[in-house]
Amino acid sequence: MALEGSRYRAGRKLMVVGRAVNSWGKGYTPKQLTSSNRQDELIEQLFYDNGKCQMAWVNEEAGTDDRYNTNRSAFWQAIRDISKKLGVWPEDEEDRWASRLVWSNLYKIALSAGGNPSNKLCNLQESGCIGLLREEVRVYEPDLVLFLTGMTWAWPFMQGLGCRLRAIPGLAEAFGEIHLGKSASPVPFVVAHHPQGKTRETLVADVTKALGDLQLRSST
Repeated sequence: MALEGSRYRAGRKLMVVGRAVNSWGKGYTPKQLTSSNRQDELIEQLFYDNGKCQMAWVNEEAGTDDRYNTNRSAFWQAIRDISKKLGVWPEDEEDRWASRLVWSNLYKIALSAGGNPSNKLCNLQESGCIGLLREEVRVYEPDLVLFLTGMTWAWPFMQGLGCRLRAIPGLAEAFGEIHLGKSASPVPFVVAHHPQGKTRETLVADVTKALGDLQLRSST
């Protein structure tokens, strides 16, 4: 499920969406999750940590040798640079910049050992995940949503959410708006390539330009 940084609502609200979680915690089998106690345990693991910022781990695991190192993650380094360019976090918060974000994924169920879910696993959960993402956007009310997934992964969600989008050249593939209904304002978004194997400077420049163009378009 989406995780909200403790400072997310203090400034410009950026929601970042990845493809799927690449391992998380110890994992559960479907059979184990038929138990209400295990369900409660999973919810506790996902959402509560004695009041600690849910996104603190991104900064805490930067430079670590014995765990996942976010400094070596093309995904998190691209998000850091893009969010800085957009003014999401001030210079004096560089050591806790991730606390300014909401982070989610298209697909909520993946292998605990790591790696992306198979096509079969994606298909099994896709409808529910589209509904969950719509609810997350409604609840967190982001000013901008950035899909760092690539359009192939994002397309079923674009269709399911009824997004209006426009293709653009470069590593930022499209921009548009998510429409949640008559009572809610449309939420601008950009779909960009996944950062793995891409030149970070080019990706950051293309995404920030697309977001700038989108905001200019929305204001006219």
